[in-house]
Amino acid sequence: QRLVASLHDQARRGLVGQLQQLYRGAGIAGQPLYAQLRLIAADGQELVSVRNGQEIASSRSVAGTPWFGAAQRLGADGIHLH
Repeated sequence: QRLVASLHDQARRGLVGQLQQLYRGAGIAGQPLYAQLRLIAADGQELVSVRNGQEIASSRSVAGTPWFGAAQRLGADGIHLH
């Protein structure tokens, strides 16, 4: 049980780090292109949220939002900018 929790925590930290790097790296003249980046599971559960370069604790479902439905219709390789 502790091993699984530890691996889950390590994976989450890795994802947060990757989104933070993407946030810092995606910009023009020092200004970020995005206010926030999110990693959302196929069922609509928000797994990781980075806003203004900082992790925001979140475990909410966004399955009922219009933008999530639009993103789902894009398919596996799609990216939805909202």
